[in-house]
Amino acid sequence: MRNVHGGVEFISLTEMKRPTTIHRKGITLQPSKKGSVASCCLFSNFMDYLAYLSLSKDGKIALPKECDCIILNHHFNLSHFLVESEEYEEVNLFLPNSSAGKVLTRTIMDRNPAAVDWSGSYIHFQSLRSYAYYKFIKNKESL
Repeated sequence: MRNVHGGVEFISLTEMKRPTTIHRKGITLQPSKKGSVASCCLFSNFMDYLAYLSLSKDGKIALPKECDCIILNHHFNLSHFLVESEEYEEVNLFLPNSSAGKVLTRTIMDRNPAAVDWSGSYIHFQSLRSYAYYKFIKNKESL
């Protein structure tokens, strides 16, 4: 998946634990299929974005639909996101339940009154990805 600087964000589940970037790092924007929309969803990384797609398709969690999806890819890209997010009426945050994720969430919510924190939907998990793993894999293993 290409980021706004032309870098490529990718992951190989057999070779690495975290997504990586070839060339320059930057946020990745996946526009809504409906064209111009008033809301966006922010994810910390590619894996959380994929978890969102799986969860929203399967109906495992009530998630906003028809929004632009923005993947931060690295916390250094926060300032770029803050500028991008000003044009949205609603900003849905799917950031990790870690100390870094909480700082990012608080920073965005202080700056943008349209921000909505969704991390409570997966409060017992480190991230949206961890929640999706539990819903799709762990639940099936216990059957």
